[in-house]
Amino acid sequence: LYDFDAAETHRPRNATEREHGKLATEWLKNRIEGKQVILVTVKDKSEKYGRMLATVYDNISNDDKIISELVKTECISIQQCMITEGLAKRSSY
Repeated sequence: LYDFDAAETHRPRNATEREHGKLATEWLKNRIEGKQVILVTVKDKSEKYGRMLATVYDNISNDDKIISELVKTECISIQQCMITEGLAKRSSY
């Protein structure tokens, strides 16, 4: 995911980071697993491990009520939702 940083589950620095990483992973899994999402890749941009980066959006283009609610809470992308929920912080590679 592009433009944010969440706690690590693979080689965490300590038990607290591991637990926060598990919470973030579970939240993300519940939010997108088995659902259609929109991926907007960052052209020619990869992070330090060579993984492609993208912004992830809920596929809600036809639901004005949900869109309105997300805009009100500034929860536009999946990344922004995780930041708003305290599960990640903004970062750039």
